[in-house]
Amino acid sequence: MRCVNCQNPALHTYSRFGSTIELCEKCFDRFVIQDAYEGILVNLDRLMERGDHDRALAHLDQILAEHRARDHDGWLESSILSHQGLILAAQGRYEEAVAKYRARARRGFSVGSESFLTVQFALAKALDRMGKSDEAIREVEIGLDAARNSVLPDALALFAVYAEILERKRSDIPARYASLLADVMRWWGITLPSAQLDGASSLAGPVIAAWSERLQAERRYGALRQRLLENDKEGRRSKAEILQEYIKREPVGYYR
Repeated sequence: MRCVNCQNPALHTYSRFGSTIELCEKCFDRFVIQDAYEGILVNLDRLMERGDHDRALAHLDQILAEHRARDHDGWLESSILSHQGLILAAQGRYEEAVAKYRARARRGFSVGSESFLTVQFALAKALDRMGKSDEAIREVEIGLDAARNSVLPDALALFAVYAEILERKRSDIPARYASLLADVMRWWGITLPSAQLDGASSLAGPVIAAWSERLQAERRYGALRQRLLENDKEGRRSKAEILQEYIKREPVGYYR
């Protein structure tokens, strides 16, 4: 029997959501630590909502300590570094958050990937909060320059922080990003007037408005996800099923 992920000899059987697969030792460990990490996310969200950031950080430290030996490819540590950065930023500990994001970047990822753009966005936000707007702009542009078709939805976040900073500087999004911005807005179902794409009027305003709509949709999705998970004590519903339920309620929004 071969591992379904890497074709090495399978040593373990893994079951979830009613299906069973055969996995080798390393792939089985990856599934175990991913389950462990995802299993604390709802609790972390609750702690964050209550403002109990230190306890949330302690949970992340604990999950890493418990599963470090199984983290063969560093996926868990990388995920936790990003999550720690988000929590530290929420506390206003921006310098520490930036250090976490930089540490995550040093571990490497595919440039232009979703995780890369997510870290660039969070890093730029933290730097801007520290008053380092020029450095934040550089990080945004690194992300936008690497954006590809597969991560168009995530590029909206980078455009949003870009627009916010440039508006304060009484400037606008450079024309070289107009084509990418049009593709991103098209993905989200938002039409920009040709005058804006041609540089005749500001791009920043529509970007900020679009980002606001996206955040509202994300909050609605988060509330729905939490309700569905709380009502599914046995863990029978996958994320895909939850998203399908969300799409029925909101055809255009956080996920389309």
